[in-house]
Amino acid sequence: MSLFHTLKISGSGLSAQRLRMDTISNNLANVNTTQTENGGPYRRQQAVFAPMFEKSLFQYAHFQHNHPHALPLDSREHGGGVQVAAISEDPSEGRLVYEPN
Repeated sequence: MSLFHTLKISGSGLSAQRLRMDTISNNLANVNTTQTENGGPYRRQQAVFAPMFEKSLFQYAHFQHNHPHALPLDSREHGGGVQVAAISEDPSEGRLVYEPN
């Protein structure tokens, strides 16, 4: 694994965590929002992470040399970082508070 590949993996993690922190700050900013553009109350959002995979030609070539009946290249993958797969809304019910003032 090269130094640049290592930096790419850590950079993807930092980017994903930055988006997660942006989502958290958006949740804090809207904590008292009772009505959105859609008409309903604001629902907490959360980032969903998923791994990224990259193919390693060097690892596959080395493996293929030692094991001639190796799997095709598409199934020989290794980790390449993390990405944000989606930003989902919290499905739980909101907290009801009675504040007549």
